Amino acid sequence: MTSQGSTESTEPTSRPVKEEHNLHHALPDVIRISFEEAVRDVDLDGWEDEWFSAGHFDAEKHGPFDEPKIDFVYNWVNGSDEAFKDIRHSYELESPLNDRDGKWISQHSINRYRDWDELRYSLRSLDVYAKGFINKIQLLVNSVGDQYQKDGTDMRPQRPTWLRDDDETNQHVQVLSHESFFREQDKDCLPTFNSLSIESQIYMTPSSTDQLFALSDDMFLGMPHAASDFYSPLFGPTMGFKSDHYNVKRLGGKSQIPSFGEKPFVYYTSYLLNHRFGERNRHVQAHFGHSVSRRVMKEAMASFPEPSARGACERFRGESRFQIYPWFASFHYTIERFREALIWS
Repeated sequence: MTSQGSTESTEPTSRPVKEEHNLHHALPDVIRISFEEAVRDVDLDGWEDEWFSAGHFDAEKHGPFDEPKIDFVYNWVNGSDEAFKDIRHSYELESPLNDRDGKWISQHSINRYRDWDELRYSLRSLDVYAKGFINKIQLLVNSVGDQYQKDGTDMRPQRPTWLRDDDETNQHVQVLSHESFFREQDKDCLPTFNSLSIESQIYMTPSSTDQLFALSDDMFLGMPHAASDFYSPLFGPTMGFKSDHYNVKRLGGKSQIPSFGEKPFVYYTSYLLNHRFGERNRHVQAHFGHSVSRRVMKEAMASFPEPSARGACERFRGESRFQIYPWFASFHYTIERFREALIWS
């Protein structure tokens, strides 16, 4: 594999529905985005070179920094909504995961989309413990209607029934349909019912700040926090990892690929990262909120063109075990970029 792209085959064993209408297969697996290209539009403040080369920050000259503002972003769905269930079911019937006996449909629908009314309490925990540095709260939701229309006609974004719909609320809490932020070339992949596909586009949500913290609705803050608990200009985003780690040097056959939970996606993304940055053990991110830079995540996804484009079109998790894992890719892409900055300085 050259630095410009992969010529090795990483074709999945099954394809997302109607993928034959796109040209994802013509894209390279991996490309190398140069540092010069990556920072072309970034304005430096003058402290960066000394900080990375010597670990010294001149507070009298450059500081103190203003406390950064952070977006808190939720991937949310109300699986009890009859309109949502009708739309989802029509696509379940077309999914390659669907089996003759209907076992997949009956089993996956229960635990993937059920709303336990936890979101309101998660939002309250932000209001109590992080209020001072919240930029916006964004809820990423499916659009529903009598029949799904790609142009949004007669469709409405799902909205929690208890969330007020007034100017004061909407100023702080943005309800964003997937159609409003997916990349233009990926909107044909909608609707999607796959959290990995949605997360691969999360950096596209509109904002005045680069930094976001992504949560699930079953995650809560339990003590007072400062913005630096999530992100700081000097040290970047905070990251949590599990003891699990992967170093996949080549893709095995289907029988060799893990099949449980997040493992197949970590496995595949480890392979991609190895081809971009070199082989090493990489730990899996912990199951809690994820702090990322929109700019760096955009670069990470752009570095894996075919996997990113194909992953956006997997309507249901598991249609292919070869789906890029956005958080694993973005966390380790961030680490590798910091590593490169240290080497070059």
